[in-house]
Amino acid sequence: MWGALPFGVRFEKIRTRVEAYRMGMRAILEGAGEDSFLLGCNAPMWPSLGLVHGMRVTNDISRNFDSIKEVAREGFFRNWQNNRLWINDPDTVLLRNSDKVVPDPEGKPAKINTGLSRSEFLYNASYVLASGGMVLAGDNLAEFTEQNRADLNKLLPPLGQAAVFETDDHAVGRIALEKKEILCVFNPEDGGRDFPVQVKKTAKAVDFWTGEELGVWTRGTRTVRVEGRSAAVVVLEFTGE
Repeated sequence: MWGALPFGVRFEKIRTRVEAYRMGMRAILEGAGEDSFLLGCNAPMWPSLGLVHGMRVTNDISRNFDSIKEVAREGFFRNWQNNRLWINDPDTVLLRNSDKVVPDPEGKPAKINTGLSRSEFLYNASYVLASGGMVLAGDNLAEFTEQNRADLNKLLPPLGQAAVFETDDHAVGRIALEKKEILCVFNPEDGGRDFPVQVKKTAKAVDFWTGEELGVWTRGTRTVRVEGRSAAVVVLEFTGE
């Protein structure tokens, strides 16, 4: 983004900052070659059109739920960009807590754990799934548990198809795939909530994260219960009826 800021000094002084930025990015793209993949991160979006293959579409994520919730909100508003302007980068998927060292009241280093629940981590992972974009691991993979590995593998390979949301609160999104649909229901609030969802065709329902079979869902309105600070992801495999 620095190349596009107004206070820069440009070699060709007649160029606007956007022109200069695009000239610089075009040189990088040409130098990297046809097989390259350029990811814009902290890059100005519209001046980067046609010059990057991927684009970060949110702020940086951190291991607290306020950050996870806000990053998802930002990304959902830009789901439409995926595979139209570039491949969206929803920022990294986080699946485990991390110890961090901070000074205590006396100034001595103290280790604290980030303390997120599995449900909160799966909210983040479900958002990455619903983005339809890149899957970039943000944890130390050497410290992964079997559950961490299983959750990450569920996201691979990326679907490439972003969820389409029915309302501006981004509560219920649908990823349309061949012969099935992935239903993503998000509840960022503290308390549990029932969400009415429309089932368009009779389908076998399977929990995306656990693989649990949820029975046959017939056409019509169905209620999906989602606990607070969590998300439900259900794969609907259409039976053809």
